[in-house]
Amino acid sequence: MSYLEELIISINRTHKGLGELVAMMQVVVKARKMMLVVSPSGCGKSRAMEFIRRNTPDAFMPDRLSIRGLAGMEDILTSFRSVIIVDDIANSQNDYVRKTTITTLSSLVYTHRIQSQMMQSVDIEDYYGSAILGIQPILLRDVMLTPEWDASIQDKVLRYYHVQRPIEPNLGFPDVKMSYGIDFDKAIEYKPDTKLIEWKQLVALGDTQWSRARTREHMLDFLRAIACLNSRTEVINDDLIMLSRLLRAMPLESLSVSKEQLEGDRRLNNNLLALLVEYYSYGGEFSLANLVLDFHVTMAQAYRIMEHQDGLWQQISKSPTKFKPSEKLLSMLKSYKLEVKSGN
Repeated sequence: MSYLEELIISINRTHKGLGELVAMMQVVVKARKMMLVVSPSGCGKSRAMEFIRRNTPDAFMPDRLSIRGLAGMEDILTSFRSVIIVDDIANSQNDYVRKTTITTLSSLVYTHRIQSQMMQSVDIEDYYGSAILGIQPILLRDVMLTPEWDASIQDKVLRYYHVQRPIEPNLGFPDVKMSYGIDFDKAIEYKPDTKLIEWKQLVALGDTQWSRARTREHMLDFLRAIACLNSRTEVINDDLIMLSRLLRAMPLESLSVSKEQLEGDRRLNNNLLALLVEYYSYGGEFSLANLVLDFHVTMAQAYRIMEHQDGLWQQISKSPTKFKPSEKLLSMLKSYKLEVKSGN
């Protein structure tokens, strides 16, 4: 059994649903990439991020990182080789700070340097670390509407949609020993067989968030990272299968984002993502009472929200009031193999 498989099983044993998230975080750290963990409050992303911080040497966890804030961190971040973690971007003071934190980190991780003379001189070089940020869907919606999204963020950042809420939360941390494998630079460059079905599946996943060129770049780096975590210098077919498993929720962005014009704004349906959390958390159907409890709304508000879902959900009982995906939504989920299957 591979290291990542053992890690997932061990974490899910006490923190169901967090195993894949933690595993992907470790892959991102090893691959020196940036990841936005997109999830409503209460789904465990903060627990997973704190676990990574505690178990990653030299991890750095500031509240926010704008260009101005970086001015006092040049000594820390020059020649940095670990991970910057921002637990919840909502803690930033305003929309501008949130936007600049994400934009700044995406540039720093991707270009390995920051040089700015705006307001205050900043000079960071030789940055070969990673970054992980937690963000709620409603805030991601606002970030997607900024000019920086297309110019500086979209193609450089993995959006990981963590859409499962723990029914019986475990407030402790997983009692799991993490392994770090070998250094990323020791991995041999992987040249995929473009006819291989496993590679085609990864490309299809990447196409839901990135351009084709960036898809190839990111996927190759993630595969090398998985090989390194398993203390191998070469990528094997099992690594492609594992990466597809870890990234299987990527297409939720395609389902949740709409555009009215080819070069117009992207609009994220944060209500749909929130309802999908209920769908996955409760095994394929959920009650209105679940919605009221999990999102702290009144029963009347919950009814109104469900009435404005464009036919994506259907009521299946009245006492209690329960919902499941409509045929329209279920068909979309099945097209990406994201439906809840019986027995899951």
